Amino acid sequence: MKSNDTPHQPACLFAHDLINKLAVIVGFCDLLSDKLGQDAKSVKQLNMIRDIAASTAKDLGTRGCSLTQTARTGEAPKNLFV
Repeated sequence: MKSNDTPHQPACLFAHDLINKLAVIVGFCDLLSDKLGQDAKSVKQLNMIRDIAASTAKDLGTRGCSLTQTARTGEAPKNLFV
């Protein structure tokens, strides 16, 4: 039985860690985008990076436990890459 004093531990630490790192990428893209202002080409490229990081984080949120299972067993579930 867990004590109420113990910090919350997500079930899928691997996915949780990657989501946190992707959130940093998204944040830096937002900051750089604001600084670039009128440089449309660079802003477009940053937005592409931001969107990829954000969508990957979202996918990890929904499929992260499957990735953890894959890392443990070495076998990917059939719905992981759908």
